[in-house]
Amino acid sequence: MQHVEVAVIGTGWCGGIRAETLSRSALVDKLHICEIRPDRLAEVKALTSPASATLDYQDIVKNPNISVVYVCTTPEQNHYPITRDCLKAGKHVLLEKPIAMELWEADELITLAKRGRLKFTIGYSQRFNPKFAYAKKKITDGKPVRVYSQGAYGYMQAINGSYDVMWSIVTMDNGMMVTVGGGWNLPPSYPNFCSTWIEILGTEGALILDDTHRDAWLNTVAEGTRFPMSTMPGEQVDHVFAGQMGPETIHFLEACIMDRPVMVTPESARMVMEAYTAADLSAERNEPVDLPLSNAALSAVAEMVGGKR
Repeated sequence: MQHVEVAVIGTGWCGGIRAETLSRSALVDKLHICEIRPDRLAEVKALTSPASATLDYQDIVKNPNISVVYVCTTPEQNHYPITRDCLKAGKHVLLEKPIAMELWEADELITLAKRGRLKFTIGYSQRFNPKFAYAKKKITDGKPVRVYSQGAYGYMQAINGSYDVMWSIVTMDNGMMVTVGGGWNLPPSYPNFCSTWIEILGTEGALILDDTHRDAWLNTVAEGTRFPMSTMPGEQVDHVFAGQMGPETIHFLEACIMDRPVMVTPESARMVMEAYTAADLSAERNEPVDLPLSNAALSAVAEMVGGKR
């Protein structure tokens, strides 16, 4: 069995899950971790017993023995430069979403991966949720051609400039319409960490997906009702991982070792990025935005982002 040396750059919530998952895998010969916070680095080091732990990601880039890297850093502005350096160093990369902050950055990363014949994927953990995998299998793929969005500001505006709630209508090139709504509006006392409800309706059938995490109820005198294991990335529960991020982490590692296709192509992540960029512009302009984005639209996006900064 082939073993590889693997690194995780950024060991916060998601990076910590990936580091712990990799530390338990028989496919990993040596694990290396990088984190800019010394206290968190020490914490994850104690949990995973890595071969090395560093505060500088360049130590990962310059190590020729490391062939697979998971980039899990925040803020998202760090995604492009760190991933670029890893790809230039000939390393396979799983990058947490988003793929980049600018479309040209995404294009450069895709080019670098192709040029180096490297595996490059984006962390869309919900693709490893059996419900969503089943839905994707049942529906016809389409390409977004128009987006119309509305958003409402609230608590999150002062934190990162984003809407508290946003609804988008996406028109696909095959005539299908997709309505996507998301928000941060539930109070901290709500018993669920996150929930999703999906309805796929067609002329010849319908598919309803309940991913509200209400299948496990815990009620205590101290805390009332709770829906455990309802975090989106998941969590370790003794010998099993309840969620998608653990299996996703190992899937990418296996794709690198066995030269298999990645589940999420960077081109797909780039298309998603362009769609939500159009959604932001649509909400700002209060009008539909066509895809692919025109030069005029890209200029308007740059002005919009610059104004928010």
